[in-house]
Amino acid sequence: MTMQDAIALPNFLNKNRKTELEEGTTLEALAPALERLGHQIHIRPKTSGLHGIRVRPGGYEGGADPRREGVARGDLTCLPSDKPLNPSRAFNALPATARGAIWMVLGGISLILLAVVIRDIQDKFHVLQMIFLRSIVSFLIILPWALRQKREDLQTNRLPLHIFRNSIHYLGNVGWFIGVTLVTLADLQALQFTVPLFTIVMATIFLKEQVGAHRWIATALGFIGALVIIRPGFVELSTGTIAVVFSAIFYAASQTSTKSLSNTDSPNAILLYMSLIFIPVSAIPAFYVWVTPDWSDTIPIILLGVFGYTAHACIIRAFAAADASFVMPFDFLRLPIAAAFGFFLYSEWPSIWVWIGGAIIFAATYYITWRESMIRKKAAESINE
Repeated sequence: MTMQDAIALPNFLNKNRKTELEEGTTLEALAPALERLGHQIHIRPKTSGLHGIRVRPGGYEGGADPRREGVARGDLTCLPSDKPLNPSRAFNALPATARGAIWMVLGGISLILLAVVIRDIQDKFHVLQMIFLRSIVSFLIILPWALRQKREDLQTNRLPLHIFRNSIHYLGNVGWFIGVTLVTLADLQALQFTVPLFTIVMATIFLKEQVGAHRWIATALGFIGALVIIRPGFVELSTGTIAVVFSAIFYAASQTSTKSLSNTDSPNAILLYMSLIFIPVSAIPAFYVWVTPDWSDTIPIILLGVFGYTAHACIIRAFAAADASFVMPFDFLRLPIAAAFGFFLYSEWPSIWVWIGGAIIFAATYYITWRESMIRKKAAESINE
């Protein structure tokens, strides 16, 4: 193991039975077992700031905490070697904020590319069949990883909630895929920014989360932004717009279920059960609209699964690398990137109302994320004191 790899490992800290695990890492899966042993678990971002340099023949090998800015002067980039620098190590040597921003932008681009593939094959395949084909490819991508996991990390006692979550998520997929075929790419992305707003409402109702005045006001402003885009009463509501709004509601219900599941199940288990359950859930509707693919459809079908997987993986990595309050602004880049793809590929250009409404929705969701981040930091500081 290199010095950089060692320092980049997940962090944990124990303070007389008060155990802190680094948020967004594999250590989160240990929380249930540690709690059974009597530990008080706190999951939060942890930036150690550790750095180290190891003397090696011909030079120095260094490493610095990738969650913080800067590198050690003895970093691998300074080590004389005949071998080129490993790209993954070079990427991990970047500041955490830079890596988080890159992951978030890549996640947004993956979603847009997924939409482009859907449009490319929509004349041959129904959206219900596309969702099923994507779930098959995504499962094959995840399977090698799943086989390497420990059995206890993948166990669950809440299978009914997993089934409910993925059934609702499937309905969100249906709405989103329909929206891709009927509205501009920019409209699609702008309306999807409402998912966190719907999630706040549902978490309040079903999970009994406490929501203060600031979050309610920001949530209300976000929905006003959605109305600016939709403009009911001024323009006719299209089927595509309605489908995207309902997809946002279903995705919010799925995220609310995920919040509940994360209290008992590991992230690995949640991801695996999603892959397993999605196949039968999507297979039944696909059967009624089935068109047998031919060899020329192989690449688009594979890309459905690849872009669907990379979108989720990149966004998860973005939040694991840096604070949500930092990476969220880069998520808004989806709107201009989608507008550019729509303009060059389909001669689409969003109206001024889409830009205004999208900016309002994003500002509201970003304020909520930023304020929650500040509250968590203050709580962490009070605990440490």
